[in-house]
Amino acid sequence: MNEAILYAINGWMGTSTTFDEVLLHLASNPLFKGMTPLFIFWWLWGIEDARSAARRLDLFVGLLVAAVAVLLCRAVVELGPHVLRPIHNPDLDIIISPFLDPATLAGENAFPSDHATLTIALSVVMLRQSLGWGLLALAHAVIISLVSRVYFGFHAPSDVLSGAAIGAVTILLLTTPAKRGLQVLGLETGMARYPQLVMAFLFALSLQMATMFTSARYFLDAVSTALSRLFG
Repeated sequence: MNEAILYAINGWMGTSTTFDEVLLHLASNPLFKGMTPLFIFWWLWGIEDARSAARRLDLFVGLLVAAVAVLLCRAVVELGPHVLRPIHNPDLDIIISPFLDPATLAGENAFPSDHATLTIALSVVMLRQSLGWGLLALAHAVIISLVSRVYFGFHAPSDVLSGAAIGAVTILLLTTPAKRGLQVLGLETGMARYPQLVMAFLFALSLQMATMFTSARYFLDAVSTALSRLFG
C-alpha cells in the first residue's frame, strides 16, 4: 500500500515540467514552505478583539508545543531505524525530477518527516483559534509538506503520515497541560509585564521554524564537533 500510493503520486511527475519546477520551488524555498504557516500565526496574533489576550496565550503555548513536537520527531529520526528516502532507494523505480539535485538529502533518515510534523502541528494550533485560517494552514501543510514531498520522492507516504501524526497528537495531548503548567508559573503575568521579551522570543522561534531550525542545527553540529575534538 505504501509503495502503491508513492507510485500513484510520483507517477504524475513530468506531466508538466513547468508545474514540477514551480512546485519544487514552493516546496523547497523557506519563503513559501515555512513562512506561510507563520504568516497565519502572526495574522491571528495581531487580531484585536475581546479574545485577543486569550488567543495570544493559546498561540504562545501552541508554538512552544509545536517546537516540542519537532523535538520528538527528531528524536525518532535520530534514534529510530534508518529509512532510505525514495529518491535514494535503488529498490524503488520512481521518476526523479530533472530539476532536483541527485545528492539532495542523501544519507538523511526519511522516517518520520519533520516538515510534516511541524506544519501539521501549526495547523492544529491555528484550527483551534480560527476554522478558516486553520483550514488554510492545513491545506498548505497537506500540499507542500505531505503530498509534494512524496511527489518528489523525498518521503514515502508512511514518512509524512507518521510525521503528521506526531505533530497533531502532540498538540492535542500536550497543549492543555502545558498551558495550565505555564499559567501556574505566571505566564500570563509575564506576557503582560514583558511584551518586548515575548515578541523577541516569538520572533526568534518563528524564524527557526520558518527555516526548519537550520541555523540551530548548524550551531549544535558545530558544538558537537568541537566537544568531540576536545574530549574524544
